[in-house]
Amino acid sequence: SLNALSSAAERHMTSLVATLDDAVRAVVVRRLRRLDQWSVIKLVLGLLGAARAYRRLRQIMRTTGLRRWAFTTAMPLLKQLPPVRKELEEGQAKVRADLEGVLFRDLTAPRLELPAKGTPQAELLQLMEKRHELDRKYWEDGTITGAVYHGEREHMDFVGKVYGQFAFFNPLHASLHPATRQMDAEVVAMVLRMYRGPAGSCGAFTTGGTESILMAMKTYRDWGSATRGVREPNIVIPLTAHAAFDKAGHYFGIEVRHARCTFPEQAVDVAHVRSLIDSNTVALVGSAPQFATGTIDPIEELAELAEARGIGLHVDCCLGGFVVPFMAAAGSPPPHGFDFTVRGVNTISCDPHKYGFAPKGASVLMFRSKELRHHMYTFATEWTGGIYATPTMLGSRPGGVVAATWAAMMRYGEAGYVESTAQIVGATRRIAEAIPTIGGLELVGRADACVVAFGAKQGSGLNCYSVADCLKEIGGWELATLQNPAAVHLAVTLPTAKNATRFVDELRAAVATVRSEPEKYKGGSAGLYGMASSLPTSFIEETAKVYLDTMTACPESHK
Repeated sequence: SLNALSSAAERHMTSLVATLDDAVRAVVVRRLRRLDQWSVIKLVLGLLGAARAYRRLRQIMRTTGLRRWAFTTAMPLLKQLPPVRKELEEGQAKVRADLEGVLFRDLTAPRLELPAKGTPQAELLQLMEKRHELDRKYWEDGTITGAVYHGEREHMDFVGKVYGQFAFFNPLHASLHPATRQMDAEVVAMVLRMYRGPAGSCGAFTTGGTESILMAMKTYRDWGSATRGVREPNIVIPLTAHAAFDKAGHYFGIEVRHARCTFPEQAVDVAHVRSLIDSNTVALVGSAPQFATGTIDPIEELAELAEARGIGLHVDCCLGGFVVPFMAAAGSPPPHGFDFTVRGVNTISCDPHKYGFAPKGASVLMFRSKELRHHMYTFATEWTGGIYATPTMLGSRPGGVVAATWAAMMRYGEAGYVESTAQIVGATRRIAEAIPTIGGLELVGRADACVVAFGAKQGSGLNCYSVADCLKEIGGWELATLQNPAAVHLAVTLPTAKNATRFVDELRAAVATVRSEPEKYKGGSAGLYGMASSLPTSFIEETAKVYLDTMTACPESHK
């Protein structure tokens, strides 16, 4: 019978394995008898060292790559060589001078120390009104990608008034500020309803998309440790995932594995994701949509894979958080599922401070269950100041942001968000449809929701960064510069949606101008990104340090 054959085969295999084990053991014992005890110890240590080196080599090949790792390892030494050091310092000085020309151009009443006596209120209000108008100057005409998502004075004044009423209240002290605590909880509840959270779903109010992502990855790290004993966790994310996931890797000791994406759609390659998963993988990531190109990743496929492997799936809806949930009602349903109705989705991040038209500093991180959320919490139960427990990164939080976010969401309501989504998605699609009709340009990614990205066709003779520089010169348009592949994007907002036709017309003019005057536009962004693509990462980081230093500098104190 079949059972008898199976049993015989099993006995034969067991006997074969035992015979092989005896043969190998005899060879090893015979060889080890020729060695003294110290030599045996050295051999074992050598084998352990070789195994560790092999494991490290495999990790390098799978993540950074051997060539990049070698460059990164050698760079600290190379940067100390006098010719290299001189070149770096000269380059940094030029970058610093250029940045100071932009960042220090609009200084108002600069001051580096406290006044000897308090400044009169009327004088301060007059100065702040001037500064307020200055901070509206560069975006109010609707030619900026992202950044300011609403822009109308009436809405901003209303939200700002509510913010001021609760500016000194702190959600950390829930019993002192019961209304603030209530609004904090209600913002989370309303967002959960938008994402069709099941019974038992929950969330947390954070200060922005980056904190939401950091807390989600910290959650998965601690969940993996507590439930599976994972000590060297990794996550698998698309190459197009937000940089905050890499930041989480740096902060929390999580290995970040990047899965390639298809071109030109820029959707994550699920087969490559599958190949990167191992026993230490604690979570996968998908975007809805991606920041860079606007593509919504195949969330259902990622969810199926995550569930089959028993790991988490985080959906990053930070950018399109108040667009994607309303797209179907606005007449443009998204190409993929994205919310908790997709089995296998465990956490979602969403930012009300973008298309929810709340003030900056508002994000919500959602969980499928309270049990999972518990891994986000931090406790210090033996602190001399008492038992300390916080849900997210911060201790004290600004109550003004909580109240103003609640008020913005209540002011707009579902119908208001459906209408704003229709405007934004409609403008995005119109621009996306026009891009291929402009000679030399092509879409990069898909304009699935609120972002349209484009680059220069191969062999067109165009450089997309040159086109962007020219477009800024012609119409004041500030686009986001992308890389790998070279592209630029416009995140469409309410102010820019009104200028969709103007954008297309001026983009056509910019392409024509760059073709007629190619030498004029070889510098600027084109020169910067052309140079950056040929430099090692550590050299680029040196330039980034100058930018970050200059951001927090005053002219008199900056060296």
